[in-house]
Amino acid sequence: MRVFIEPTDVWLFRDGRPFDAGSDHRAASLFPPPPSVIQGALRAAYVAFKGKRMDDYVEGKLPHIEQVIGKPGAEPPFTLRGPFIGVRVNATTVERYLPLPADATPVGECFRSLVPTRPSDKGVLTNLPKELEYLLWKPEADEKKSRKHFAWAKASAVIKYLQTQSPEQAVIDWDACKTEDDLFVRENRFGVGLDYEARRYQERALYEAEFIRVQPNVGLDIEIENLELPREGLLKLGGEGHWARFEQVAPLEIPATNISPHFKLYFATPAYFDDGWKPRAGWSEFFGDNPPRLVAVALPRYEARGGFDLLHQAHKAARRFVPAGSVYYFVGERAPQLVKPNVTHYGAEIGFGQVIWGNAHQLA
Repeated sequence: MRVFIEPTDVWLFRDGRPFDAGSDHRAASLFPPPPSVIQGALRAAYVAFKGKRMDDYVEGKLPHIEQVIGKPGAEPPFTLRGPFIGVRVNATTVERYLPLPADATPVGECFRSLVPTRPSDKGVLTNLPKELEYLLWKPEADEKKSRKHFAWAKASAVIKYLQTQSPEQAVIDWDACKTEDDLFVRENRFGVGLDYEARRYQERALYEAEFIRVQPNVGLDIEIENLELPREGLLKLGGEGHWARFEQVAPLEIPATNISPHFKLYFATPAYFDDGWKPRAGWSEFFGDNPPRLVAVALPRYEARGGFDLLHQAHKAARRFVPAGSVYYFVGERAPQLVKPNVTHYGAEIGFGQVIWGNAHQLA
């Protein structure tokens, strides 16, 4: 089931830094939000759809509800894909947008794939980890102008870019891309912390919060399995519990393609690894015996994600995630096959670590 969520007001999706009025003065927002935010919103919405009280669910008084959405604080029995940015095209169609692949660089009037090259071939020394055999170099082409401020591209264009059978066709045209301003704007608002016992404002508790106001027809695109929702309805989402509309839309099909033993993984959602940007024990956990070798990485700066645990009324531990859009290049002996659907050590069930296969013919 694919669901499109549109706001009725601004949204607040805080990043991973703890925030309390008086201890820190500014709360920044992430967009799209972490999958954990969507998981919590769906659980609360399901309880409401069944006409039950959220307090009863938290106190463990609704075992029949727990069978469907899981116990508070535990992994849910349903699975998520997303959230992604979606743009409504018409009444029944929503176009999904994904982060631009980190190995795409502006050349001419489009984005082209960076070229994997061995450092020794360029006559340079690096301090890269030993397993990274290749550097990713900018293609040698006339760059007429740069459009680096593009941040998202149509999912269809990203998939075509990744899965093309020819390096020359690994191109994303600018008309398939959007900037942040095309999709949403950030609004800063000020507030003052409250002393609920004294029923007055707190002294020295001025704070600033960053809200997200999406452009018309822009919302969140998610896929849900093993959870039945109404065809359409309302739910509360994000900080301050603002209402949002949701409706089921036509599913998005990712075409199957032949992937060579020289391939790359594009991370459509953030991923967490026990050794920062990679698994400490190697890749056999995700690829099975005789896993492929990681030989190159296009990796932006990490993202810190945490949040607030409503069940225990405490801040969650902040983790450093590999950001969405990252691209990992591999070399194997055969066509790849994952033994797990998501490539992450945390949050696979709720949508972290979702990947799309790509070809890396330049490594052949």
